[in-house]
Amino acid sequence: MRATVARCCPWELLGDFFTMQAWRVLAVGLALFLSCECASAQLFRDQAKRLCAERYPDSYSLQKLCYDNEMDGMRFTADQADQSAEYKKMAAHCMVRYHKGSTYQWSLVKLCFENEIEAYKALNP
Repeated sequence: MRATVARCCPWELLGDFFTMQAWRVLAVGLALFLSCECASAQLFRDQAKRLCAERYPDSYSLQKLCYDNEMDGMRFTADQADQSAEYKKMAAHCMVRYHKGSTYQWSLVKLCFENEIEAYKALNP
């Protein structure tokens, strides 16, 4: 799986503090953000659709809202994590916190990451 992501998505977001899974997910997130058509990116989209369908089985409008929020969270995380090594650490912290099954709750990762960024900026003016 790693070779597929690396071949399709050559961006390096990694630092030594990332787990292989966190790297893979961020690489997929960046692929989504940059519209790279990776097999892994499609896999994540499918996982997000399943998560939202399970959460809201009787409402397609809520499934779509959920899916849009998950994609927004993933794009935000991928974009912001690329800003600095400190931001990568924050992203990894939030990803570990909101790991669910074989995927992440990206809307919650985004909320956590936004809070971490805000606190970091307040402590480091």
